[in-house]
Amino acid sequence: MGLEKPTEGKILFETKDITCCSQPEHKLLCQRIQMVFQDPYESLNPTQTISEIVAEPLEVHNLASSKLEREARVTRALEDAILKPVVDYLHHFPHDLSGGQRQRVVIAGTLVLEPILLLADEPVSMLDVSIRAEILNLLAELRQNRQISVIFIKQDLGTVGYYTYRIAVMYLGRIVEIGPTQAIPKNPQHPYTKALLSVIPVPNPRLRQQRLILQGETPFPIHLPNGCRFHPRCPWQTRPGFPASHSSRGTTRRGGSTGKCRSRRREWPAYEYSVTSGRAILDITSVRPSENIHGKSKYEGDRY
Repeated sequence: MGLEKPTEGKILFETKDITCCSQPEHKLLCQRIQMVFQDPYESLNPTQTISEIVAEPLEVHNLASSKLEREARVTRALEDAILKPVVDYLHHFPHDLSGGQRQRVVIAGTLVLEPILLLADEPVSMLDVSIRAEILNLLAELRQNRQISVIFIKQDLGTVGYYTYRIAVMYLGRIVEIGPTQAIPKNPQHPYTKALLSVIPVPNPRLRQQRLILQGETPFPIHLPNGCRFHPRCPWQTRPGFPASHSSRGTTRRGGSTGKCRSRRREWPAYEYSVTSGRAILDITSVRPSENIHGKSKYEGDRY
């Protein structure tokens, strides 16, 4: 989106590096990629009406040839964002709406440009719990009806698992594990992923898991540790006899997921978590390495 200038690396979109595009190319790129921010009230101009907010992207990009076309595209965008009847919202201001309605206006402002990629940065974290499911269902419908790809940024793996087809777990700017949504909760390969899964709330107290609390503080992003960025907090590297740091270039593939971790120690509790139902399937299981078969570790479990 060009909000921050990258210091290194590339961002490929449709096989083209968009970090070094010209200003006209960047303007065209903004039509194809839109973003939904975390706080809907801060994303909206309080002095504009809903009609003006949604129509503004069309004026910036000169996409509406007439007033009737502009009004038609605004109406369709608001209808797709489930703000009906549209006439009841056009002349209201953001402070007249609830948090969920404001976020729908933000989504309508992105849809009016008909993008092919939507970046959703914590789109439901500022909303009431009762409204979050409505916004998630709306994004899922738009993805299906408008054929829009969505990059959903969220810290709650339970919510991400409900919505996405594929998950990438990041730590300090690096992807530490990536794989299909159904594979990562069942066979997490990285200790940071295991810690995130362990704190997902489970309604049934009998099926609650033992939380895996990481020790230490998150390193300062400007002064990153050598080797693996997670090693100062990694439970596999804080044991006697392990090096202070290691490279994370090695990958482990199990059940379709890929984790950047070269350690072969597996002494964390193992969990099986159902993403679709949002509940734990198995009780806590203690996992310990057993005999090595064909170069792969085998693990035995004793249920508590």
